[in-house]
Amino acid sequence: MMRRMKQAWMRVALAVSLLTTGCVSPRVQEAGTLQGRLALKVAATAALPERQLSALFALGGNASQGFLELSTPLGLTLATAKWQPGRVELRTPQESMVLDDLNALAQRTLGEPMPLGAVFAWLRGRAWDQAPYEVTEGNAREPLTFEQLGWKVDLRRFAQGVLTAQRPGEPAVTLQARWDRHP
Repeated sequence: MMRRMKQAWMRVALAVSLLTTGCVSPRVQEAGTLQGRLALKVAATAALPERQLSALFALGGNASQGFLELSTPLGLTLATAKWQPGRVELRTPQESMVLDDLNALAQRTLGEPMPLGAVFAWLRGRAWDQAPYEVTEGNAREPLTFEQLGWKVDLRRFAQGVLTAQRPGEPAVTLQARWDRHP
């Protein structure tokens, strides 16, 4: 039981690192790179306690080809991921590995599914064009809130640099991103 909890925490920490930390690195950020802070909260279940993580992130590219760098507020790299069709390279201070796709990256880091391909579109203020969605507030051209892939996405504070996405169910997951610079 303790080992499973430790493994779950490690997965969440890595995922949050991958999703939420804007890695401060010596390389020059490319045009269109989104940088900011992310927070991930996974609700408690019968088997696991609540988990919360936050980190800095730099995210560039798109769901087909891109990169994600995660770091602590002090600039220590937690993880980096680069992907192209059919291949995702993940590096952490402890290991390097190759995965098949972004779904595998989410599963490996979170221990549960998260639509990372859709998150790219959400962070750019729109629904992902690869899956149906339902506008719950606003209109089809400018949705303020919508549901997609089992997630409730809130863009009402997008102009202020805030995105919130929530997945109800067990475990419920809340992802909040705040960015410093938007492409």
